Amino acid sequence: MNAQQSDASTLPRNHFSLNVVEQHERFDLWRESLGCLYEVEASCKQSRQTFFGDIKSVLLENVILSDAKAQSHLANRSSAAMARDGLDHYLLLIKKSGSGEFWSNKTRHQSKPGDCIFVDLSQEAFSTQTAYSNFTMLIPRSKLDPLVKDAADLHNSILHAADPLVTLLKEHICLLAKQSLSMSYEQAQAIIPASIGLLAACLQSNERHSDQEQSGIKIALLGRARRIIEANLNNPNLTPAYLCKSLGITRANLYVLFEPLGGVSSYIRQYRLRAVARAILSSTNKFTSIYQIAQEYGFTNESSFSRLFKQRFGMSPSDAREQKGALLAHATKEETEGRRFETWVQHLR
Repeated sequence: MNAQQSDASTLPRNHFSLNVVEQHERFDLWRESLGCLYEVEASCKQSRQTFFGDIKSVLLENVILSDAKAQSHLANRSSAAMARDGLDHYLLLIKKSGSGEFWSNKTRHQSKPGDCIFVDLSQEAFSTQTAYSNFTMLIPRSKLDPLVKDAADLHNSILHAADPLVTLLKEHICLLAKQSLSMSYEQAQAIIPASIGLLAACLQSNERHSDQEQSGIKIALLGRARRIIEANLNNPNLTPAYLCKSLGITRANLYVLFEPLGGVSSYIRQYRLRAVARAILSSTNKFTSIYQIAQEYGFTNESSFSRLFKQRFGMSPSDAREQKGALLAHATKEETEGRRFETWVQHLR
């Protein structure tokens, strides 16, 4: 392992390499490092024995750009992982080499070199890749959401290599990675909004192609409903009746609209659980009781809330908060050992 330190005139950089690690320790160390984002498993016993991995990262103001290569493995973003870290960033993965399969509870895609995969880290996602080389961009939700209508609904979307806009995006990211070696912080501040804007254009183009296969009215209603839900998570009056009134539709039509998503009440509850999970992991709430936070998001029964939280994330709310503290302490320690990437991920805003 080694970390490339930076002086005040250059961008913060990190190089995490397994080349200097004993072969039998490599995979476990890789799994531990990527554990700040994914649960990593070896694709087979042989891949553990021959594993290699290397990540070069640069912090471009509030975006992390990485150039990664590794032996084949599985990477899962499960409910338990989301409860442990509370991350809700977006991840763009640009495949330079290797093939892969990416799936969620709604979509499943095969990818090839040149394709881009867009992932919402606040939703479950699973993947398996052959030996690969990828660029990745980790982007705070607050930077992309204002530019893309319902970006979270594009979770696990694939941006195909043949699309001219995607080609522009890939070439831009490749050049950005190269030029970042000599780029100043002020230059990074100037270019990152353009980089995020180009990604937004690609996502909106991809969404328009998808809309041709679906009802435009239904998509518009779902988008409005989702925004109303997000804006009223701590409103005790957020009910199906409230949504019907806000959207101007009947209860029957509301139920039909949300049927593919597991029902409207379940959809609201899942959003509230995710909001509570993020809140209890926030350092600003470390002295606030978990149930007090849950009450702010409409949960009025403590035992019922704890049961629902454990069903959703695979652990109790108190365990999630406790593991978050351990994770941050571990990340702080690792920063002094050449693994700054994990700390960047935890504090990205």
